[in-house]
Amino acid sequence: MRKITSVMLFSSLRPLALASAMAASLFASAADSVSLVPVPYITLRTRYEWVPSDGDMRFQVRHARLGITGNICPIVDYKMEADLCDRGKMRFLDLWGRVALGSSLKVQLGNMRIPFAIGSHVAPHNYIFADRPVTDKQVGSPRNVGVKLIYATPGFPMTIEGGLFNSFSNTDQTRWQKRMAAAAKARINVSNVEFVVSCESLVPDTTRMNSFSAGAVWKSGRWNVEGEYVYRHYTHKRADAAHAYEVSANYTMPVKAGVFNWLSFQGRFDGITDHSDGTGAVNGYLPVTDPAFNRITAGSTITYQHSKFRTDFRLNYEHYFHHHDVVVPDEARSKVVAELVVHF
Repeated sequence: MRKITSVMLFSSLRPLALASAMAASLFASAADSVSLVPVPYITLRTRYEWVPSDGDMRFQVRHARLGITGNICPIVDYKMEADLCDRGKMRFLDLWGRVALGSSLKVQLGNMRIPFAIGSHVAPHNYIFADRPVTDKQVGSPRNVGVKLIYATPGFPMTIEGGLFNSFSNTDQTRWQKRMAAAAKARINVSNVEFVVSCESLVPDTTRMNSFSAGAVWKSGRWNVEGEYVYRHYTHKRADAAHAYEVSANYTMPVKAGVFNWLSFQGRFDGITDHSDGTGAVNGYLPVTDPAFNRITAGSTITYQHSKFRTDFRLNYEHYFHHHDVVVPDEARSKVVAELVVHF
């Protein structure tokens, strides 16, 4: 009786054992095609700024970013990044894990840039200018904790991202909330042009702000041309709607100047109407945190590029145009910026 029972038990477990062996074999084959070794990287941006009209000057470490990316299995990857010195302060940036749910869909959870406008998917070491355009800096996407879905359309060059995020600052993750932030972005590639459309809804305080953007990036040979427009609306008419815009061009050419092997020239026009960041409402109305201005930026960058090692030395001049009755903020004065960028 015992012998019969053992045979029957072995027979019943045999299909399960074969299935487990097949799954292990498939997993091992997939793991062979994905490196599980973490990849560290460093980005350092340090600069000197001078305001000719007032004689003011300063040095800054704008970024000292240390990050690591990698996979822990074929379908799970991660990213952890901190800024050890953002103008003298330490900040935690990207801290997320991501799971692939098939070949086209991924879900990402953690702290990340909210998917909105062109600037949200451009890393600092790939910036063309020393300062970001207003469509990214003033009305672009902040970082926060949440969940995001990423869908790459099969057979068509389009990627869609969308998610829900905490409303309050990502440095305060203990607060319960009844209203969430949300955003979605679509990137479509047609030949050498990338079209980007996105929407975003934020609640940084008591007022919800809804923003919409449309832009395009054209790359051809040595040229990189970009343009974007952002419209921001405040609910309950607590502030006038804001408009932000930018257009820029970058021309790159190979050179032989010591160790440097690339030289580029840049020009940009951007601006914004009176804008509020959505905080500090007084008697139901939001104050203007960014008075309207236009700006012209011109500059040049000389680069050393080899494999994953890159060094940029950049010189920019930013000229601001303000209304005559505006008290000009310190950060919106015309200035010269000399910047060194190191990335590896």
